[in-house]
Amino acid sequence: MQIHAVERWLDEGWSPWRIGYGTANLIALLVALYQYAKHPHHPGAVWWLLAAVALTGVWALLEMLRWRIRYRRLLASHQASAPEARQPISKLLTDGKELRANIGNHMSWWGTNRLLPNGAPGRIVRWEGNIDEALINQPEIRTLFRKAPDLDVNKPTSGQAYGRLEYELKILESATSDGLEGFSSDSDPSAIARVEEGLAAYYGERVERLHELHNEGAKLLNVIGSSGERDELIASALLKNIRSWGVKVEKELKYWPDINTFGGITFMGLAQAPTIGKVHGEVEYEVEALQTAINRL
Repeated sequence: MQIHAVERWLDEGWSPWRIGYGTANLIALLVALYQYAKHPHHPGAVWWLLAAVALTGVWALLEMLRWRIRYRRLLASHQASAPEARQPISKLLTDGKELRANIGNHMSWWGTNRLLPNGAPGRIVRWEGNIDEALINQPEIRTLFRKAPDLDVNKPTSGQAYGRLEYELKILESATSDGLEGFSSDSDPSAIARVEEGLAAYYGERVERLHELHNEGAKLLNVIGSSGERDELIASALLKNIRSWGVKVEKELKYWPDINTFGGITFMGLAQAPTIGKVHGEVEYEVEALQTAINRL
């Protein structure tokens, strides 16, 4: 049986008349202390002090009891309530594509080795946490998702973050390619197979592009070497082809800031054409970086 006055006290306390009770309690305690200080050996002062302390103790015990009962009720209500529904994969997939687009735009302006803008690392962490929770019924896919390329949290570059999101989105896109409705079912074998096939195709395409650029770079080295002496200026038409190749190389090496240290052909901004020897050295360096990337994949 619930009593209205008691329920109101549990929810709101004794306001406003609790204020009056507390004020009277404080006055009684101050009077008791004053009397005890003025007449320390007078028995009345001692009784005043004991009464004031008793009133304070009763009030404190009642407040403690009230908050204890209220805490238990809130805890029971929280445990009885249904857990929050996980965000649908379709929504998370859209959020991930938005994140990738924002990072790609930042990368196009500032380069692949520039640090992420403020707030972006935190958004990535939150998004990955939501995905991890959404994949709780798909442990195999969850494991593959957690194997995403590392992102240096102390120095998160745009290229690294873009590559990590690209991998993670490939998993989600592959898993949901046959529809989103049944994806949350327990350990769907067809979804696991789609993810594994999607990742194999993803890495296969990247390796193929790297091989194509590596072979193109090797051909350019032969052309550069046979175009004249090392101290001669390189022909403008050949230089144009090398610059175009260098842009594609930088794009493919965005995932590895440790080997993408040249930031594109360094002589791209020179007013005068560089020498054949300088161009040969730059191209040779980038061809070696491509081979390193191929070995890592």
